[in-house]
Amino acid sequence: MNRIILKIKLTSDKSAKITLVYVDKRVLADFGKDSFKYFYDESNNFMIYSFDNFSSVRDALKLPSKDKYIQGETIDIEFTEEEKLKNWLKRLYNTLNSWNDNYTIFKKFDDYDSRPKKLILNKENWIL
Repeated sequence: MNRIILKIKLTSDKSAKITLVYVDKRVLADFGKDSFKYFYDESNNFMIYSFDNFSSVRDALKLPSKDKYIQGETIDIEFTEEEKLKNWLKRLYNTLNSWNDNYTIFKKFDDYDSRPKKLILNKENWIL
């Protein structure tokens, strides 16, 4: 079972459009039960977390909470330099792979062993 599917389309040499095609709702925060869910990848200094709305910040991809999840929601990211965009996308890629391997909540899922072992890149789609 997939954990997340992102569509990442470069819109210029310094910007991209990210579409949240799908996310497993089990990894999204439920404000009735928890404040937010997160995974911090120390080696990349990057975080994936669920809190409120879908967005991005300098060192993180912020997934929506369960009540704010809209399949197909899109965000734009823009940087001042091409190298900063490439670095952010590389850190996202590495952190998604680390998230897949090390996020404790995944290890509790019955389908943990059948998960994709590495992020799959299929044209603009990033599938995990």
